[in-house]
Amino acid sequence: MIIKNCKCFNGERFLKGIQNIYINSGVIRGISIDDFEDDSEIFDADGKIVCPGFIDIHTHGIGGYNNSELNENEYNLMTDLY
Repeated sequence: MIIKNCKCFNGERFLKGIQNIYINSGVIRGISIDDFEDDSEIFDADGKIVCPGFIDIHTHGIGGYNNSELNENEYNLMTDLY
């Protein structure tokens, strides 16, 4: 897969210019302003931000707890479930 025309954040900073990301077998093989020559599926990100390798682990609750409505004791019980 090739993700084209994206603003790429590498975990520390935004890379300069519009980038293309080449992914093969679930692994990022390259990030470049140049085009990749491959028969892969192409996804045009149209200037959107892409954060390769970034995993969003936030949650709104677990185990029946909703973390927007917890008291301190319930919060501690919820975090024990992780």
